[in-house]
Amino acid sequence: MTYIISNLRQVWNRNMTPTNSRLSIYVFLLLFLTSIDYILNVRWITCMKNYTVISGSILFPLFGFIFFFIPTFYLHLTKKLNKTENNKVTRNDMIAMGSFDGLNALLATIPIPYLNLVVMSIVDKINLPLIALASFYWLGRRYKLSHYLGIFLTLYGILVSFIPYFMGNNIKCHIGWLFVYISNIIPATASFVYKEKKLKEFKVDVWWMNCYICWYQLLIGCVFLPISIFADPNLTFSNFPQHMSDAFKCQFAGINSNPGDQCQYAFLWFVLFNLISIFANILLFLILREGSAVLFLIIKTLKTPITSYLASFSVLAGRSASPLTVADWYAFVMLIVAAIVYNHNSEMDIYGNPIRNNQNDETLPIHIPSDETITNYYDDDALSLHSPLSVHTQSSDDDSKSIQLL
Repeated sequence: MTYIISNLRQVWNRNMTPTNSRLSIYVFLLLFLTSIDYILNVRWITCMKNYTVISGSILFPLFGFIFFFIPTFYLHLTKKLNKTENNKVTRNDMIAMGSFDGLNALLATIPIPYLNLVVMSIVDKINLPLIALASFYWLGRRYKLSHYLGIFLTLYGILVSFIPYFMGNNIKCHIGWLFVYISNIIPATASFVYKEKKLKEFKVDVWWMNCYICWYQLLIGCVFLPISIFADPNLTFSNFPQHMSDAFKCQFAGINSNPGDQCQYAFLWFVLFNLISIFANILLFLILREGSAVLFLIIKTLKTPITSYLASFSVLAGRSASPLTVADWYAFVMLIVAAIVYNHNSEMDIYGNPIRNNQNDETLPIHIPSDETITNYYDDDALSLHSPLSVHTQSSDDDSKSIQLL
């Protein structure tokens, strides 16, 4: 017994470095906040169910900008903003990230009335392997067997959680709108990879960065707002101004203007939802800096069974409450295993260095190669390389086996 405890203590001391400890805290807080975030989002959308177009395209990024601007302005007044590092992220970088987020929100919002929620939830998870692939090519990321297994177990756990919804239900899907919804994965993937790249390259302030991204996301939402009219079959260009007026009265004044409106507590749920979302966004950026986009998505999927549990209580989810199933519990266990397996080893950069340092408090410098560097790396005669999508095994100094996607 003493031997086992001693070994466990050694494993804990070896892995719980300050860097990994911070990452563990970020992960725990993210799970806690995103679970609450889901409940608040359900309550808010229930109040604004007749005005989802305005909510997603204008109101959410507008308040996101306001909530990020306040702490950013405070940091500016107290001279705590690192302008030297912040200025290394160009305006074009901010516009790109804001545009990716704006297009992602637009393409994900328009098809909602025409698709089943279960189908959309499953499609969302395609993002995980795509981000891993994009990180491989554009961030020079390399993976081990535990990473591939973690990704597989995550996708498997999510699919299991939705089995009850397919049993005995005739789920219909409009192919055209499904294609539109799937297309939102492209800007979402680009956004994750772009943010991770900049956060690892520079010590940019996450409040300042979020503020600018929200601003450009709001502009993109305003520019493409007319297109989002197609998200509601009852909307036309002629009645859209009145619809927008009703949406603002519902959101800010709690006034019901149309049949089915439930605007009484819309502003309360909206403010609470935004507050939680702000801190969840900050945690996203911190996890991207300390860990990776793939790790963030794997951890985030844990909220699926957690929110299913919370959503089983009518006092929390209201009319959207639904009973918990055995599949939810099974998925929860599977997703925990997936997260542990994936986080067992640090991801590697193109030179074989771990992106997280397990020996000290510093995060190792991340080598994000240029296209020329990658070309030279692949042309090295000393390396036995396969096609870009093949899998091969390499032996390390400690005879451990790692699988790399090259």
